[in-house]
Amino acid sequence: MNIDELKKLRQQLLNNEIDPFKIGSTLFVNQTKTWQTEEWKEIRGNKIQDKCSQCESIDELRLQHTWKPRSYGIVKNEILAKYKELIQNEYPIDQVVKDDEVQEYFKKEYEPKNREICPKCESTNIRKRTTVQPVYKCQKCNYEFDKPNYKLVPTLIDDRNTSIELATSDKSFMTIQRRIGSERYYNLIQEKYGVELEKETLTIIIDEYIKYLSGEATVTLCKRCGFALLQGKNLCPICKSKYKFIHSDACKECR
Repeated sequence: MNIDELKKLRQQLLNNEIDPFKIGSTLFVNQTKTWQTEEWKEIRGNKIQDKCSQCESIDELRLQHTWKPRSYGIVKNEILAKYKELIQNEYPIDQVVKDDEVQEYFKKEYEPKNREICPKCESTNIRKRTTVQPVYKCQKCNYEFDKPNYKLVPTLIDDRNTSIELATSDKSFMTIQRRIGSERYYNLIQEKYGVELEKETLTIIIDEYIKYLSGEATVTLCKRCGFALLQGKNLCPICKSKYKFIHSDACKECR
């Protein structure tokens, strides 16, 4: 799609003239490569300079994007976080996931069993020895003993109202509760805000496509500097011969 078509699609989306859940077939399928369009060739002709902006070479110049539109999934997850906070304020976790559901999940997923534990720290990480006395040694606290205690492991610890340091064999009530609630919150968001979420996501994606196709955030580079940019590098400003990672101040030799 060209810029005018994207702007028209965006307006239809905002005016509720098109189903946001049907835009994908128009927006994402069978896209022509940007550099193959006549529109881009015209933009390139207007924006490209007569030398590389980094090394000042005049050979094999190209107009290189320094930024690309984000994927649908990345944008949607970003918007989803806002709606998740909104839905969690409307529906507290205790309403979405009941206590007995956490208990059932714990029993099903972890199958607690009666296991030997250290009498001192209650760790299950103990070792039975055949030639040394005492027979047992705890691998966690190094306590030595002749007879282990027994405990139903793992143990579900209710940590909703207090801060508790969990043992290795313990399972957090809140962690399981959030795990169950995650999918339910997502379904609630889709049920209550699904259309708004999709519209907001697609509007941002279209805006980023328009920015990309219009040639914003572009720079004139030679073939060598352009290839380096694709690897996340640019020319070292000190020696102006070697390449460095973009986030670095200088190449390894110049540092």
